[in-house]
Amino acid sequence: MKAAHTVTFIALKPGLLTGKARDVTGVLHYDALGLEGWLASQTPPLRRFDATQLGQWLMPRRPTSHKGEHGRLAIIGGDLGTAGAIRMAGEAALRAGAGLVRVLTRGENIAPLLTARPELMAHELTPQSLEERPDLG
Repeated sequence: MKAAHTVTFIALKPGLLTGKARDVTGVLHYDALGLEGWLASQTPPLRRFDATQLGQWLMPRRPTSHKGEHGRLAIIGGDLGTAGAIRMAGEAALRAGAGLVRVLTRGENIAPLLTARPELMAHELTPQSLEERPDLG
């Protein structure tokens, strides 16, 4: 069952904003009932935001900037049969604004990963690879 609208009072409850609730709450309506000041002094703030607001917080990139100037992230994963999960994690990191994204995964995952997302930097992960190249992590 999915609600068309959900109404909550006094506080934005985390359970309405996280997990599977996002699939069933519909449009969320919130009213603090005039208790904003009191509530702020009682609990840590919880805020709801979406992708349109992120654009206000992220600085625009210079046209001549390099991806290495916008953060570096290493993602480790992609066991047998789960190459799609590591690809999705890499894509999410790029969409979220990480500049240089390294994916450390099984060798057999590298070709499909780079075919789909050549902007990811993929490296084979072996027991020796992190010892030989600590800069990968």
